[in-house]
Amino acid sequence: MADLTPGAVVANMAKLSQQLEELTDRLDGAERAAVNAKLDYERAYELAFLAADGPQYLREVIAKNAAHDQRRVVEHALREVRSIKAHITTVGTRIDVGRSAWSALRAEMNLT
Repeated sequence: MADLTPGAVVANMAKLSQQLEELTDRLDGAERAAVNAKLDYERAYELAFLAADGPQYLREVIAKNAAHDQRRVVEHALREVRSIKAHITTVGTRIDVGRSAWSALRAEMNLT
């Protein structure tokens, strides 16, 4: 934060707050998508398992293979959730830095 003026600090904190809100909204959607993807995968696996012939271990392999694309969707959805959570953590850290900057600025203004 190069410009350490009260206005700049407040503007930066407002921007970070907006980013945090947007990320929280994205996380809600990403978690919903992950749940739906997991349920789709489980259903595809179960249907493939029931349709397969042979001993149980063979039916499990057939079902896993048949539901592979749905499993990939689940893994990508979970990766998106983790990514958004990491971004939220980063914004939270930036907010903490902004608070520290504000405290330092306020202390400096009190000295003058």
